[in-house]
Amino acid sequence: MVVYLIRKTRNWALVMNQPDEAALQDLIADHWESARRVALSIVREPSPAEDVVQEALLRIIRHRDRFDSSRPFR
Repeated sequence: MVVYLIRKTRNWALVMNQPDEAALQDLIADHWESARRVALSIVREPSPAEDVVQEALLRIIRHRDRFDSSRPFR
């Protein structure tokens, strides 16, 4: 199983299976900028790029029951 460590030694499997507000904030903080850069390279406008990233992160949180801990989060 690939385990990604995030701030304060939490791991992704724990974040996805038993999220708390701080863990979800860490998940967002850890991936926001790289996801924003990818979205910006596609949509070419900052505000829509941030909307895309926000929607993607919300979908991840809403569908965390489908998270496969044997695969990398990224």
